[in-house]
Parts: sequence; structure tokens; C-alpha cells
Amino acid sequence: MSDVLVIGAGFAGLYSALMLARRGHAVTVLEKDPEAPPADGEACFTDWVRRGVAQARQPHILLNRAARVLQDETPAVLAAFADAGANLLTAGGERVAPDERDRLFFTCSRRLPLEAVLRRAVLAEPQVELRTGEEASGLVLLNGRVRGVLLRDHTEIRAELVVDCAGRWSRSRDWLMAEGVRLDPERRQDCDFFYLTQWRRRTNADFSWGGVPGRAESAFASFRCFPADGAVFAATMVLSMHDPLKAKCRKSAVFERVFGAIPGFQRWLEGSEPISELEVTARIENCWRSTLDEKRPAVSGFVLLGDSAMHTNPTLGRGVALALLQARQLADLLERHDAGSPDLVAEFETWRSDELSVWYLSQAAANARRSEEMRHTATGGETQEPVGEQARFAAAMAIAAAEDPYVAERALELFHLLATPAEVAADLRVRKAAQSVLERGVPLRPLTSGPGRTEFERMLE
Repeated sequence: MSDVLVIGAGFAGLYSALMLARRGHAVTVLEKDPEAPPADGEACFTDWVRRGVAQARQPHILLNRAARVLQDETPAVLAAFADAGANLLTAGGERVAPDERDRLFFTCSRRLPLEAVLRRAVLAEPQVELRTGEEASGLVLLNGRVRGVLLRDHTEIRAELVVDCAGRWSRSRDWLMAEGVRLDPERRQDCDFFYLTQWRRRTNADFSWGGVPGRAESAFASFRCFPADGAVFAATMVLSMHDPLKAKCRKSAVFERVFGAIPGFQRWLEGSEPISELEVTARIENCWRSTLDEKRPAVSGFVLLGDSAMHTNPTLGRGVALALLQARQLADLLERHDAGSPDLVAEFETWRSDELSVWYLSQAAANARRSEEMRHTATGGETQEPVGEQARFAAAMAIAAAEDPYVAERALELFHLLATPAEVAADLRVRKAAQSVLERGVPLRPLTSGPGRTEFERMLE
């Protein structure tokens, strides 16, 4: 068994530690934030300081692909999420049990209460040591192999394998390149999205969630209501960074006026009260990183995992599911390879490319289209139909899904990462439905259920 050091105690780092410890490895987890989570879930949200997780108070929703990993590997963790108040809901808002396998469901909760549950599960493992308030500032590199990390006080912590789960602002590639290590360039894409979120609590005991997540679209903006734990939900508005009106939306009264005027969201706001100020997130990007140099491992004894390895615009909620999949794969590979073997790194990177790059590339393409559409229409342009075969097929399929329950079910499998875009597009019934939309000449503009631009401007006065 190996000595493994994990950088970061977010979802990726904690689940990696859990999977590795249960395979018999000794795991040390470094977390730069010093505070332990409160015992109470509500206090986790209000009081727990997580400066190292910029998105800690933005909405999180766990897709069914994540639930299946938890059901297969750590069912007690998923049950503990539910016990802590997470709502397990189908797309239609029906509640399910943690062991449900016949219906697709979302695990809905604010992030920090779930992170606290997962941390307690990890700390129950005798093979794990969690060191808080300690930040990695470099890697110990000897003869092409990472042998540990450097702390800010220049202390070394040695390990046979270092797993970087520090998140989207990971600096480990910079540390390696500063030592002369050559690495393939990052793939990076700015999304130009601006997120505003207000957390609210239902006051109406008879409230039913309905569609999950609640959604409305305008050409220049997206609006979402995400169920969370207990009676809490998040109302989120996504605008273009180039929208000249975004500053006005940062006032709570304006934000609530806009959401309350959207027909599908009136009942959400009327039966609830705010429990937070507006949370703002910007600098959204998609990024793919590796530890390869021209398809070969640049170093051994080191892997990137979770958001350190790949992250995408969080609207589709893919981050946790992809992190759990990577954690399981790494644990499986350590059953077959020595922790310092270049073959471990090579196989892990090959698996990521083969199995996960499709989700990065498809989201990057969709985000590029949506970002341009929002920027164009927020600055006076007219809504335009999508260009290109792939974009037109996706738009036609979205329209077909609103008409055909079978297509809607396949689209839901795609959303939950249970079927790839290519697999869904190859489905003959889906193709026929999308082709029918194209042949009927149905406009391929987005299905709009949110306000028009003129109406939106009036709401901000």
C-alpha cells in the first residue's frame, strides 16, 4: 500500500481520500483553510469560512452520475447526505430514496452542509490524516518524480503519490514548469458569464418543487431556481459580462422584481423569503489541464484531479460528478500500478481523455455559442439562429424534447452524464424527431420563457 498526499479538502480531495483509504492506502490531506465545519448544517452555510472555495455559496446540484458512484462505492455517504437534509428529486420534483436506481434524480443541497458530511466520513477512516491551515507552496521533485510537497514554512512532506485537488486555481503546473518541466499547454476558454444568486427559504408548507431545476431563458440571460436542502433554494440569474445592465441587477429589490415577474418563478418567490444577500461569481472559464508532454508523462508520482484537472462553467452542475469518477478511477489504477510508476500517470491521463474530454469539449462548444448569443443580444443585436450542423441539431433536439417524451428522456440522460452527445445523436428515434423539426422549418431560436429585452429594461427602472 502507498503513502498518498492529497492537496485540497473540497469534494474532489475528500472523495479521493475516502476511496484511497478504503483501498488500504495511507492518506494525508492538506487543506489551507483552517476552520473545521460546524456540526449544524445551517451553521455550515452561514458561518463556515471557506476562502479556498470561491464557489462555496453558489448553487450545487449533484447529477445522477454522481449518485451512481456514491451508490456503488459509498452508499452510506449518499444516505448521510439525505439525512442531513439533501432533497433527492427527479426532474419532475418527485422525492426518491438514496437507493433508487430505476429513476434518474438530482441530489439537491447547498454545498457546505454536504462537504461537512463528507469530511466527517473521511475523518472516520483510520488511514486518513487531515491537516488544516497548511498550504502547499511547491512540489518536491527529484529525478523526474514528485516526492512530496513544500509548505509555506519550507517544511517538506514526503509521499509516494501527490494528488492535486486544489481546484480551478491550482498552481502545481506553474511549480513544475518553474523547475524546467515541459508540459502540454492548457486548453482554456473564457465564458464571459456573470452569476447572481440569492438564497431563499420556502415559507409555504404546501409548496411542491415542480420541474428541477426551475428554468427560464431569454436570449440575453438565463434564470434558474435550484432546490437545495430542506426548504431552501437558490434563485440564480446569469448575464453576459458585457451586459450594460448587470450592475443594476445587483440590487436585491431589482433582482427579486425580475424573478417575480417571470411566470414560472412567481410561486417560488411568493412562497419564500430571502436568507442571503446576493452572491456574485464572475471570471468563469472552461479549462483542461494535464501532466503530459507530447502525450507522455512529464513527471511521475503526481496527478491532477477534479477542478485542478478540468473545470467547466458550473451551470450544468458537472463538476462533482466528474470529480467522483476521477477519484474512483485513480483508486482502481493504484490497485494495478506502483504509486510512482509513469504507467499510472499515463493510464490515468488516457482514461481522462477517452472518457471525460467529451464532456469538456461539448460544454465548451455550447458555452461559446451561448456566450456569444448573450453578448450579442445584450448589446442591441437580434437573436440569430444557430450556425453549423452540430449546433442546429442540438437546437432541433431541444425543440423535439418539448414535444416527445422519449426525446426528453434521452436529453435527461445526456444532462446526467449517462449518455454522451454522440450516443444520443446516434439514436434513430431522436434523429428522426430532430429531423422532423428541421423539415417543418420550425425557427431554431432558443425556447424563450423569460422576459424580452424591452420588458427586462423596464423592470430595472
